[in-house]
Amino acid sequence: MTVITEAQSTFESLGWLANFFGIGTPIFGICFFLYKYRAAIFGISTFVKQSNDLILPKWHDSDSIRKIAEIAIVDDNPNDFPTTELRKAGYRVKIYKQVNLNDIERLAEYDVVFLDIHGIVKDDIEEGGLKLLPKLRDANPRQKICAVSSKAFDPTATTFFKQADDVQKKPVNAQKCQNVIDALALEKLNPTALAKHLDTEVNHLSTYKRRTLLGQVKKFAATTKPFSEVATQITAAGKLSPALNYLLMDYTRVLRHAT
Repeated sequence: MTVITEAQSTFESLGWLANFFGIGTPIFGICFFLYKYRAAIFGISTFVKQSNDLILPKWHDSDSIRKIAEIAIVDDNPNDFPTTELRKAGYRVKIYKQVNLNDIERLAEYDVVFLDIHGIVKDDIEEGGLKLLPKLRDANPRQKICAVSSKAFDPTATTFFKQADDVQKKPVNAQKCQNVIDALALEKLNPTALAKHLDTEVNHLSTYKRRTLLGQVKKFAATTKPFSEVATQITAAGKLSPALNYLLMDYTRVLRHAT
């Protein structure tokens, strides 16, 4: 009791500071609560809500992925892949027998890339894939990469395989190839995950800017403009970082498919 009495006496001796803490503390708590849960309390639109309203009712995992996902096979032996079967099944597949290291920007736009290590990079025929993979990772961290090889064991490729999202031995049959594409592309383009990620990324924006951003994305999705123009057309979030640009590109593509 003595400790409590002394604490009470000390608090009362603070005078106006006591009143400040007595009144300010609950006000601060209320303000923090309103800020944290402002979307639910005030009905502020979010990407999650937009996704639930516009995308999810028309989203069918594998069927939607086949219509949206862009697949690149970078291999000097394309016959090791069931390209014909994939295209007949509705997948959007592009074959590259060889590329240059300066083709990064173009390759980085694909959702899933099947990448061999040997014979694919003109600048370095033997181990060009080793150099290409980390460059793709830097250019677009969201991209999914499946490393492929026809060799049973290649000690020089250890680093190459560790950086990939999936590893497959060639030749790859149609069912296995479809399973890999569906799994990797769905992980990248899942509308719920995209929406949650975007809400986190733009949480610092004011209510007005967030509403404007949602409107701009919806409007852009309703056009036929190239998705590469997102960075210059979607302005409410300010200058977009490469990571946020690719995130908005992916979300906009999924939204355009649904609307």
